[in-house]
Amino acid sequence: MRNYPELVTLLMAIPSIGAIAVPVNAWWTADELEYGFTDSGAKIAFADGPRHDRIASFAGSYGVRLIGVRDADGDESFDDMMARVTDTPWPDVPIDTDDDFSVMYSSGSTGYPKGVVQTHRGAISAVYSWVFAGALARHLADPSVGLPGEDIANGTSSVLVITPLFHVTATHPIWLQALVLGTSVVIMHKWDA
Repeated sequence: MRNYPELVTLLMAIPSIGAIAVPVNAWWTADELEYGFTDSGAKIAFADGPRHDRIASFAGSYGVRLIGVRDADGDESFDDMMARVTDTPWPDVPIDTDDDFSVMYSSGSTGYPKGVVQTHRGAISAVYSWVFAGALARHLADPSVGLPGEDIANGTSSVLVITPLFHVTATHPIWLQALVLGTSVVIMHKWDA
């Protein structure tokens, strides 16, 4: 789907139960999406209207369960699914730091896009490295600035997501880092200077 709050919810919920999130390129054609699904083996798709229509053309052939988000009618709707949420605890699934977290696709500039597998450790290591490096740089420039763990957000109250969340540029240095820093995330519909 395009950048929606439902997408960031799913990008946290899916790996939290031991499943692997595969945020495919929302700009892909039906044929490109079909390639992503066959390559990754994904069996559930959460899709908004335009992506739903493209995925529906092949979903049945691969046994893909299609869940509609916002303007899409799927096998089930995301809103209906969320309306059934209870206080029942989530399954206690053991997740190792080296278990797969996501598969993100390269641009495919030299052929078919490559599915890049990322572990939980890889995702967290990158984000915490950036947070630590930023805090350390501020501390070195001004020793009165605390080290990581002491006011780590350093006054940052919000970040603006202007790039697609199917790409690591938006998911890691913007969105996941915002979670670590405790900042608000603002999702822009479409970039407009």
